[in-house]
Amino acid sequence: MVVVLVPLMNDPDKQMSEMCCDAFRKLFQQDKEGGASLATVRVISALVKRLNYNVRPELLRTLLSLRIKEVQMKKDVEDTAPKKKFMNNKEKRKHLSRMQRKVKFMLPDAC
Repeated sequence: MVVVLVPLMNDPDKQMSEMCCDAFRKLFQQDKEGGASLATVRVISALVKRLNYNVRPELLRTLLSLRIKEVQMKKDVEDTAPKKKFMNNKEKRKHLSRMQRKVKFMLPDAC
């Protein structure tokens, strides 16, 4: 439902835009747990980025209704940062030069 209504917040029809913005303001004010607000803010953020930040001011003013006590930036950075992946033997072999591969993999077999 949020995915359908958020783009309508940026609708050229002022009345439609105001109705959707008011609905989300009420959601932000009444949301005790914050789960619905977080999901909505993520969808709004994606819309704003997709439109290259060319959105109606009412859409951004709606975010002022959020009840934010504390922002956990570290957790968000950890969630968006790519996870480090350990290389397996095949990948390690690709990063060795031809001579290094020959020395590492051929000599133990000859003994």
